[in-house]
Amino acid sequence: MRLCTAMIRKAVTKPIWYWEKYRTYPIREVVYDFPPMRCEPGSRHNLVVLATPDAINNAAWTAYSLLVQLQPAPLGLILVVDGELQAADVERLQHLFVGIRIERVSRMVAQLGCDAIKALYQIHPMAGKLAVILRLQQETPILFSDDDVLAFGRLREIEQFINEPTAPNRYLVELGGESGVEPNVLRVVQQMQLPVAAAINVGFLAIQQHSLNIELAGKILANTPTMDTWFPDTTVLACLMAQAGGVGLPVDTYRVSVERQFFFQSDCDYDAIALRHFVSPVRHLMYMRGMPRLRREYQANGETLGFA
Repeated sequence: MRLCTAMIRKAVTKPIWYWEKYRTYPIREVVYDFPPMRCEPGSRHNLVVLATPDAINNAAWTAYSLLVQLQPAPLGLILVVDGELQAADVERLQHLFVGIRIERVSRMVAQLGCDAIKALYQIHPMAGKLAVILRLQQETPILFSDDDVLAFGRLREIEQFINEPTAPNRYLVELGGESGVEPNVLRVVQQMQLPVAAAINVGFLAIQQHSLNIELAGKILANTPTMDTWFPDTTVLACLMAQAGGVGLPVDTYRVSVERQFFFQSDCDYDAIALRHFVSPVRHLMYMRGMPRLRREYQANGETLGFA
């Protein structure tokens, strides 16, 4: 019987995972039905969310969940798009987030003025993410997020970052202790005898103004001849965050993991966590579990959302 069960599980695991991962999820559009959220242009801190045009609805969920959990802290919201939005998307975002600022990645790359990052951007999309972070931390302290992050509870460490001007930079830590690495960049960093933040995940970061060294980032990349992975931004930021004295966020409440990638596995306890980065293998859980959970919560507590 056990052998039969194991064989059946093996046969159905990948098809179920594929169906869960790639089927449509109408709930992604539900975010636009929530009460409008007031943003604060000119605030001392900005929330920055990076997205592609086809993931704008995900980015709206990310921004909304973070702003809900960080109320009543005054935060500006900057949505940075790697591409161009349709007019209808811009209108919906401006209605949902009153005071939102919408930027393009290409503009951030140009404004940063770092030749090495500009050159890498021509051949590697993750250079755009690095440029966005480095450029916008020139303006204010920032909370940076990818578009696959949801907040489920109060973000105490981030509240401390907002309230204490001398608080350290913060970053997510991979559960299990391994982060994505670009070995060619890491080799240069090691040759320069620079520190690296171990097990860093750059899906969500808290960064003080001017704390990340743009010149150093350019020097590292200028001395890296080739890129073999998707992680040059992660490895550069691992160095810059370590240089700046960054501190990892607690893994028990700020979750980065592949828990419940497959249907027979256990998931994390969403009642016990503050935030989860739904990395690619578990992106479907953002739609299957994260968004439905937040929708129920927001519908039950609508009077505390938005302008209320």
